[in-house]
Amino acid sequence: LIHDLGGAVEELPEGLVIHGTGALRGGTADPCNDHRIAMSAAVAACICMQTVTVNDAQCVQKSYQSFWGEDLV
Repeated sequence: LIHDLGGAVEELPEGLVIHGTGALRGGTADPCNDHRIAMSAAVAACICMQTVTVNDAQCVQKSYQSFWGEDLV
């Protein structure tokens, strides 16, 4: 997600190191049907310079039906 939006991330065998950049580019995030990643993309959008599109945004329905402020189904 961070890399897709223009961030710098380093993958390690035991986890990830996310390097702060102060702002993200924006773009398209694919949460792979994971509601936590979709919601994280919404938070990341707050520091993006361009629009963020979340594919499969309805996956948040499993934990927070009104997360996007409207019913997507």
